[in-house]
Amino acid sequence: MYIMKKCRLSLLLFCLLPFTALCSGWYGEADVSNVLYNQPGNATLANPSTGDNTYFPSSINPTFAGALNFGYEFRNYNLFLPALRLGLMYEYFTPFEVDGFLVNSSGRENFKYYDQSQAAFLAAQLDLFNASGFAPYISAAAGAAANQFYGYQEEDDNPSNSYLGRLYFPFAWQLGAGVSYTFLPHWTLGLGFTFTNLGAVKSGSGSVPSTGAALAPLSYSPVEASAVMLSIRNTL
Repeated sequence: MYIMKKCRLSLLLFCLLPFTALCSGWYGEADVSNVLYNQPGNATLANPSTGDNTYFPSSINPTFAGALNFGYEFRNYNLFLPALRLGLMYEYFTPFEVDGFLVNSSGRENFKYYDQSQAAFLAAQLDLFNASGFAPYISAAAGAAANQFYGYQEEDDNPSNSYLGRLYFPFAWQLGAGVSYTFLPHWTLGLGFTFTNLGAVKSGSGSVPSTGAALAPLSYSPVEASAVMLSIRNTL
């Protein structure tokens, strides 16, 4: 009876070996970031035919971001040779308010609008070395963003110009650097800095309520986010 149980256990372990080998190296990571700076460029002219309105964003409220990253870690089991991780990453930025001013033939007027951005990336992270569990790293990612423009209003006009909301999908990229620490087998904490270019934010078509005149859509480019990031990673 003992021999049969031992044989069954050995057979089970033998069957699980391919599965274990297949899963080994896969990882999942969760990140949370405090966005320190996020500034779109100047807008295009609202009415290109006359050049009547030019928009200048001046400030953006701070925001946060969260990300999930799943992929494979290529290990070499050597403390002084790099390890490479390749994965798919999804990042969500909480909505933020953009305040600025526009210049037209009547003078200067204040305005604000809101943007909510998300992005999907193909991401890579390279450990430069590993010493006593500490590993400085650099990272890069490229993919597409989804930027939602909404809530435009001019504070000094009554009635103000109006613009429809729009969801726009530009190319996006990210660079980062930081340090990670393996505090338990298969578990790693990280602290880093990221710079993300989310591409342009574009409005829908616009109009002047008082006259019914049409306004060309606004286009702010690029939206850039610099952030401090805290991460936790589990590797199989």
